[in-house]
Amino acid sequence: MSNTDRLFPIGILEKSKSKELIPNFEKGEFYLADYLNKKLPKEWNIYTRPELKARWGSNQNKKTPDIVIAHPQEGIMIFEVKNWNISNFFVDEIRSQNLKPKLDIYQKNSNGRSGNLNPIDQAENYLWRMRNSIHEVLDEIYENNNKRHLIRCGVYFHNPYSTEEARNFVRFENYVNPDRCSVFAKDYLDKGIEIDKIVPLINNRFKIKSNQNWMNLFSNWISPPLHRQEKQFRTSINDLDNNQKKFVESKPNVIQKISGVAGSGKTTIAALRAAISASNKKKVLVLCYNITIKNFLIDEVNKTIYPQNELIDFFHFHDFCKAYRENNNITYQTEILNEESDDNSIEEIKKHKNQNKDNSINYDVIIIDEGQDFKKNWYELIKNFLKPNGEILIALDQKQNIYNREKKTSLKGIGGGRWGILKKSYRLLNPHIELANKFSEKFFLDVNEENEDPKIELDKNNQFKLPFKAEPASFWLNILNDNDLNDSVVGILKDLFDKKVSPSDIAILVTNHEQGRALKQVILENYENIKIMDIFEKLDVRQRQQKILFKVHSDKLKMATIASFKGWDRRNILIITDKTSNIEKNNARMDFEFYTSITRVREKVFVLNRNKRYEEFLVENFEKY
Repeated sequence: MSNTDRLFPIGILEKSKSKELIPNFEKGEFYLADYLNKKLPKEWNIYTRPELKARWGSNQNKKTPDIVIAHPQEGIMIFEVKNWNISNFFVDEIRSQNLKPKLDIYQKNSNGRSGNLNPIDQAENYLWRMRNSIHEVLDEIYENNNKRHLIRCGVYFHNPYSTEEARNFVRFENYVNPDRCSVFAKDYLDKGIEIDKIVPLINNRFKIKSNQNWMNLFSNWISPPLHRQEKQFRTSINDLDNNQKKFVESKPNVIQKISGVAGSGKTTIAALRAAISASNKKKVLVLCYNITIKNFLIDEVNKTIYPQNELIDFFHFHDFCKAYRENNNITYQTEILNEESDDNSIEEIKKHKNQNKDNSINYDVIIIDEGQDFKKNWYELIKNFLKPNGEILIALDQKQNIYNREKKTSLKGIGGGRWGILKKSYRLLNPHIELANKFSEKFFLDVNEENEDPKIELDKNNQFKLPFKAEPASFWLNILNDNDLNDSVVGILKDLFDKKVSPSDIAILVTNHEQGRALKQVILENYENIKIMDIFEKLDVRQRQQKILFKVHSDKLKMATIASFKGWDRRNILIITDKTSNIEKNNARMDFEFYTSITRVREKVFVLNRNKRYEEFLVENFEKY
């Protein structure tokens, strides 16, 4: 293992050194993480800001340690980092007749004492919460009490104090158990003190090891769900490659068009273009087809380093039309514009807009994500809301055209010239890129045009796409009936939960709402405490509310139709294929759905197949579960 792929989230040091903003991280944490990355033997993993809340302890204990290091057999060590000026604190030694002597540390302020801030107590609290919450580890300690020494903690003072001064401050001789907690300062790091003085587990004077791979046991506890790890990083134009950057730069009076493979960064480009444009005082409209993708776009924009303001409007297309009608007192037949009613309504809106060009809001920049979902007349309508000398960006992937819209090559009036092509996927791992390409070759004979809809390029540069070391896998099962489906889903979830996978790192994708409702009920009957975020309410109004609440950063297991999950991704994806006969549903729609669903995965995909159309492909390219 190299030093670049054992410090998690992967890429966090590079972010800190490039001066990108990473919320809530401080200098001392990066300094210690960098030191440990250089000095620790290669078998150790390093985790920055690993989460203990919810899974370790309760929601009442939401504090998170700064750094945790882990070894498969030699144990785990938790570090608390302090960037304190210790002259701003005072120490109180508390003694009582019946209780053990106690050391309290308080910050000096005008209001008197604050709560006890003793960093030794804080580090040891993490230690006990961790040890007592992982039953496999506690079991080993119960059988052999010496194994308690395989879990340690440490406190690092980053400000320019000596280790001697830091230890005097916390009364090391009297109040710290050296077999449990280390205390050191920046001088230990700068003077090249032996690493075992900082990480005593390396010298293991007790000559004991764990029976199990503790690092594997810890990895899913120590690391938060993927969406939270990635939220630590703020995105900027520096995160893009040179080809992607061309579509973020302002192009007045130009319609830019991107055809990008799955995971090529189309949504990131759209978010950065919107954020940068708004930071330059331009009025921006961001459009997509459905509510759930709109939620994802809002989150991506908020994740950028550029200041947010009120200059960006986010809409899914039909809600944009509805808002225009409401604002201009245009009556309409249905409360919510939909596929069946939109054509006449769009012509009505277009006519009204042409007659009132200066009486409604127009935009400097219009951005359309998932453009393959848009109809030709939708594009024609949207262009009417562009200011003179304004700019448009359209991003799409023709291989995710599940609504069977016009091919982009036949779309007229949205700008001349060739489409920009993005061939690299920054979401998919190589095994899943190969799967997507093979599926495309087999089922998309009329879509595969190398200049327009290319294959996804394999990653030859070992570029990191995940903030942890991934273990990609692709599994399949043939499903005979509904009972077989229910048992298989429950069984896969059990296997994932046994491996300590967070529910929020799992998504279950179905092809229709009725199936989703039935499967959700089965899961809740088998896992009483699990929380599910889904979109399967029967009533239209409640279903719309569900979609509005379907957010990226939620700790709930996700369930959705494939259509609603477009643009999203999850670390583990369960896909239930459509069992509908070819007469009831055309093959093209099913193929687009299958391709879309397998390109949502970040690490492991499970296909529960009910359709003979895909059996041969699954047998040849997936592992039987």
